[in-house]
Amino acid sequence: MGLMDWIKAADYEAALPTISKLPRALAYGLADFRGRLLTYSRRDSFTWASRNVESVFPHLDAGERRRIVMGHYQVASRDAMEVFWYSKPLSQLQSFVRCSGLDTLREAASSGDGVLLFSSHMGSTGLFFVFAGKSGVPMNIVARSIEPEDNPLHPAVLRYSRKRVRWIETAIGHPLLVTGRGNYSRLVEKLRAGEVVMMLIDVLPTLVNPKYTTEVTFFGRRAWFPYGIASLFFTTGSRLFHWRIHRNQETGYQEIEISEVTDTFRPAADRAQFMQKLVGLLEQDIRRYPDHWLSWDSLGHYYRKS
Repeated sequence: MGLMDWIKAADYEAALPTISKLPRALAYGLADFRGRLLTYSRRDSFTWASRNVESVFPHLDAGERRRIVMGHYQVASRDAMEVFWYSKPLSQLQSFVRCSGLDTLREAASSGDGVLLFSSHMGSTGLFFVFAGKSGVPMNIVARSIEPEDNPLHPAVLRYSRKRVRWIETAIGHPLLVTGRGNYSRLVEKLRAGEVVMMLIDVLPTLVNPKYTTEVTFFGRRAWFPYGIASLFFTTGSRLFHWRIHRNQETGYQEIEISEVTDTFRPAADRAQFMQKLVGLLEQDIRRYPDHWLSWDSLGHYYRKS
């Protein structure tokens, strides 16, 4: 095992779990420091993220753009550290998580109508899954496989990811639904049975079959996004809920906002119009919390039709 393998193993199997055991404010501070260090080991990623942030926010000065880029690595680092809090009881999570709209989502989940719940790769997504699950919202999460034949992760990252998945599945009451493998029909069945299906909408088009993407305008440019959520919406007529999570730097709380957007999307005539509305909402979230979007280094992939 080479030096980088030792560093990776020490990071995921010693540093992160150790940091998570410290008082919360200190743990977040060290996770942010770890995020800063990551920028030095991911120079290509940092370079692309910087270019992409500048293309979207040319009006910001260089210092503000750098804060956004640095911040998104720190958000990813906080998310990685928080995994070791997933097994904590709900009462402990409630000490630093604030959530609005949970009662409405809980009511919808028990109504029998079926709920399409969506967000993007912004902030501590895993923390939301765990918090919502432990708060009484069982859900079916559509996710990419972490198994080596589908996603060649470093062995230390794979071991860590398996813990993450296990703790999330325990909280939500369901195994994750791996993308592909004929799962579309299963999602339709679950929605028609009145269950909750959770999807992240900003999956890179390069990871899906091109025939399952549609053209939209994203930050003023032609882009392509997978349209699975639109097809599910039109096929099942399920209720539609949007959620976002961000960490308030002033209070230190992770703040979750959940809202029903069914009526906003119901007038959409077809999946292209639906997806444009959806991508518009994604843009709003990114502009509101730019340092929380975790795909800045991959922005260009949305603009190349695969």
